[in-house]
Amino acid sequence: MNRIQKAVEMEDFQGVRGSISLGISVKADDLMTLEEVLNDAEKNMYREKTLRAKMEGKRQLSYLISELMNYPKERAHAENTRKYARAIGETLQLKPDELRALEDAAYLHDVGKIPTLLGKNKGELGFYPTRKDHAVIGYRILNSFEETADIAKAVLSHHEKWNGTGYPKGLTGEEIPLISRIIAVAEKFDRLTGISYGKPISIEEALHHLDQEKGETLDPKVVNALKEAV
Repeated sequence: MNRIQKAVEMEDFQGVRGSISLGISVKADDLMTLEEVLNDAEKNMYREKTLRAKMEGKRQLSYLISELMNYPKERAHAENTRKYARAIGETLQLKPDELRALEDAAYLHDVGKIPTLLGKNKGELGFYPTRKDHAVIGYRILNSFEETADIAKAVLSHHEKWNGTGYPKGLTGEEIPLISRIIAVAEKFDRLTGISYGKPISIEEALHHLDQEKGETLDPKVVNALKEAV
């Protein structure tokens, strides 16, 4: 049983590690029927599944995050987006639990890229998600784990735009979760000023660029909070 479990755990498909719960039972008494032995094995399997579920979830989530952060540009973008999002959140006087959720969502907002990054890195053939798919994939990944279910919707909506031209749902204005609106500004600011994305521009130029997008693609209140924070 242990050998089978270890073999399955070695499997990896675009960031999803293999997992299996097994149970065993032995007919050690002539009075036991084969049906009783099988039922006992099944009960042991379900017990194992219950005990492993939370631990396995943490392992899978930790693996996905570590794989994404193995890419230096992705790690730098995640850390910078989290830093700027935190600064915006503090300026907007978010509560401690809201700040925690904001930081977590900002750090993991691009986790939906992992199937594409791993698949292409390993030279695997087949369907690759489009750029617009990663918000939905990220939502599905985070919503699958107890530890990150509370930030899944924020990640789903971080490419929505104030004027309704974003994706995946085309939400407008305050229909978009505040955390998502903050991430949108924070990550745009990093893409404009960070060295990971081509030639960076100055902070002043970046803020001017964001000013031009206020009320169009970005929440004016959030842009103003960033300007105050930096």
